[in-house]
Amino acid sequence: MQNDYAQLLLDVQKKSNITVNKSRDLRFLKEDIDENSEAGIGYNTLRRLFGFLEKTEPSISTLNILAVYLGFNSYSSYKNNIINYDGWYFQQNLQRIQSTNTITHEDIEIINFGLLNAANTVYFAYFFSYFIERNNITTLEEIVKRIPYNGISESNSLKFATIVSLSLYRIDKKNAFNIYKRLVKYDSFRNNVPLLFIDYSNLHNKYAKILTIIKQQSKKEDDILFVELMRFYWKFYSSKKYLNIEIKKPVKFETFHPVLQGRYYAYLLLKSEGRDSSIEKKIIFNCKKSVRKNSVYEISFLLEEIIPSLIFKKNFAFLNELIDAFYEEILEMDRWSSKTGHALSLIAMANLNIEKDNLTMAQINLNLVELEKVELSYSDYVSLFYYQTKLQITYLKNAKDDNKKIKLILKNLIEKTKFTKFNQALTDLTISS
Repeated sequence: MQNDYAQLLLDVQKKSNITVNKSRDLRFLKEDIDENSEAGIGYNTLRRLFGFLEKTEPSISTLNILAVYLGFNSYSSYKNNIINYDGWYFQQNLQRIQSTNTITHEDIEIINFGLLNAANTVYFAYFFSYFIERNNITTLEEIVKRIPYNGISESNSLKFATIVSLSLYRIDKKNAFNIYKRLVKYDSFRNNVPLLFIDYSNLHNKYAKILTIIKQQSKKEDDILFVELMRFYWKFYSSKKYLNIEIKKPVKFETFHPVLQGRYYAYLLLKSEGRDSSIEKKIIFNCKKSVRKNSVYEISFLLEEIIPSLIFKKNFAFLNELIDAFYEEILEMDRWSSKTGHALSLIAMANLNIEKDNLTMAQINLNLVELEKVELSYSDYVSLFYYQTKLQITYLKNAKDDNKKIKLILKNLIEKTKFTKFNQALTDLTISS
């Protein structure tokens, strides 16, 4: 029987991202299984399975629990479909489907089983892109209709969104927008592509059109709120009129994703002429609520848009309060996608140190920023804040050569994004010859 379930134990470790080397690893594994499946599993059962106690043959109910944790209906279903779960065989099946340029009911089933293995997400993204590049809208629509693509981690979803979005950017514009128009009505596409690959670099052209398509085809309150907020950000950062833009908080606001909630609070902060204690109190309340729920992810998500808005508005008093109160939650993240939050938080700390006239520490903060690891869609946006801060340091240090170099980089970023409000930094922080 050991040969039958050895692979199951390997797949459980892959799913949990926990490699079992010591008995304490099993406690973390047990917690993850208990949280993500209806039936819990005993600690001693896991110890026997992994050889920390004398082994006995596991019951079928134990094997079923582990199989259900992986996303299968039963251990029998797992065994029947394990070949599709494996990365190499999954890739082979995708290659076979591509060669037919169409997709069958059996193909859909194979893909759904394969996606239970999160490691297969990237393969699936390139498979999806294959049909984009061939403008095969019929097959693309069949895929998004019948593959729900739920339960994928935030990091893997972002990888999928990035690969697919860039594929759409590479093809003819007319064909790309036709694909968006056909697919945006499906939640599995809308939520996992245009609503995840939030393209700040193209808010003035391509992404603006995509936002229009979303608003035309989705009636969901959170989608409409997102579109309205992104249009506000575009007007604000591009120096267009924004004070007359009123965005109401939807009734179901508290159920929305923390990033979207933070995006709304950032809108309020950017629009306000001075400090607004009522907005700040709501932000603190929501951060504390996340702490009570023991959800560091929610705080990181919530502050992702709030932090840059505070940097831009130079509201360093409240920014300092947030960093002091939630330092660990903001920076002690290990998600791939948290690199954006890390970068913005380090830039925020650099600005706080500039305010304290500690330029050495501010430069150390910036040295820790890994711009190359920031999500691609956020890269230029984050870089604007990074180089504006760097320009300020060179100005205060009277480092003329560095000031000139950083000014040119910032100027090119402004030209690319059309976020002309950052031009003020070029004016204020340029060292005269």
